[in-house]
Amino acid sequence: MYRALGELDSKLREAQKARDFPAAFSAIADVAPLLGAFFDNVFVMTDDLVVRENRLRLMRAISERCSGVAHFNLLT
Repeated sequence: MYRALGELDSKLREAQKARDFPAAFSAIADVAPLLGAFFDNVFVMTDDLVVRENRLRLMRAISERCSGVAHFNLLT
């Protein structure tokens, strides 16, 4: 997931710089299956506080990066 975040960040920066919003949405869509697999296979709220905080930071970073393109939480 961390590598995927790095790739997403790079693609989103390029797309936003070029004002290519279809490419930005495509980059986000490409990460969606990985994110789904992450939640299916990784217990984020583990009892290990350090691991939990790292996983939550990763999720927050993805959310913040995607929110630079659109506020997906407003879609219903």
